[in-house]
Amino acid sequence: MNQSCNSAYKAIYERMGTIQTPCHLFYRNRLLEDIIAIEEGLSKPCTMPLTKVYSVKTNSRPEVLSLLNERSWMFQVMNMGDLKAVQKAEIPAHKIQLAGPGWTESFLESVFDYGEAHSFVLDSPHAAHLLLKCFEKHPPQKASILIRINENNSHFGLPPDCSKVEEIFCLFSSYKQLRMGLQIHKNLPGTPCAPVIENTVKDFSERLERLLKIARDLKVKIEFLNLGGGIDSPWVYRVPPKEMGDFHNPQLTNSIRNRLEKNEFKLSVLFESLVKELEKKLPSPIELQFELGRSIVSRALSTLISVTDIKNDLYSEKQIIITDGNTASLGLMHTSIYKINHLSNRIANKLIPSFLYGSLPHSGDWLAMNLDLPQASIGDKILIEHIGAYVLAYEANFGMPLFSIYDGESFIKYR
Repeated sequence: MNQSCNSAYKAIYERMGTIQTPCHLFYRNRLLEDIIAIEEGLSKPCTMPLTKVYSVKTNSRPEVLSLLNERSWMFQVMNMGDLKAVQKAEIPAHKIQLAGPGWTESFLESVFDYGEAHSFVLDSPHAAHLLLKCFEKHPPQKASILIRINENNSHFGLPPDCSKVEEIFCLFSSYKQLRMGLQIHKNLPGTPCAPVIENTVKDFSERLERLLKIARDLKVKIEFLNLGGGIDSPWVYRVPPKEMGDFHNPQLTNSIRNRLEKNEFKLSVLFESLVKELEKKLPSPIELQFELGRSIVSRALSTLISVTDIKNDLYSEKQIIITDGNTASLGLMHTSIYKINHLSNRIANKLIPSFLYGSLPHSGDWLAMNLDLPQASIGDKILIEHIGAYVLAYEANFGMPLFSIYDGESFIKYR
């Protein structure tokens, strides 16, 4: 959502005008507000056993993990970066849910060296065999096994073929102490033409129907369901790529902005609607797991960047704003619309279609297009809000190690 520089933003500028940029601003109070909203939204109407799982890859800052740990959340770990983050935050192994894809023997050994995880989400038959091999060396005590079902033609999870799902469960049949469950994951499309809550509840309802059918058809006793992922933040709209390609269409941006302004609601409203769907469809109480990420941390982080140059000569009645930010740290902005505010010591009434670029000298280094902003000046600040999900992980390669660089002929390692 684009906002002009009014008196409130002038006051913010006076506070932030001397901060060295680019920088991130962490808001613990916003994080806590949204955690409480989620917890209340889930706990008040829900009579079924419920486990709340946080996806560490979304934002692995120690402040975030420690706060959630204090509030009895579980933590989904996907790679060595995630594992190191939870270890640094002193989160015990029994609060870890291990998920894929891409497990290796060495990674699983590192997990078991830390302790027995609470549960394992199997993404493929190969992952199942790797885990079985580890179980031979580290017999499980009371872990849970989940199989991830995915039906939207992505490379994550298994297709909803019950025979294949049952085959994997049978691999673990000798471990009577294990609890068996299913996870279904389908990201929400989040189009700018429909309210978030209606999209979410409709998709959730359909997802739950499919998961329950698989559970009924299986001969394996299913003790819990994991409704993993895909619950977006109500403050961020994911824009379909086919629409993001039309960068120079101001109507697209305006329609998204108008819809965002109408749908900034409390997360508890969303979850109350989801729980009603559960109560209608579940034949009897069953343990539920919700895996959440961006809906928790989106508002907890903002980025402050400075205007370093203005180009008004390339387009009539438009401005190209160059900043000291860049897509190396804000790359995921390409697929999202965030709340962008122009901060200045001037009050401006006229808004100009604006193109926001970073400091890297290539055409792909754009941060936002067709924003209605006041006339900018060098030294003004741009405050980009609600970027708490994925941006820090993007900077840190989502917890993955940097690629090594070798000489292509002699294979001498440079990095």
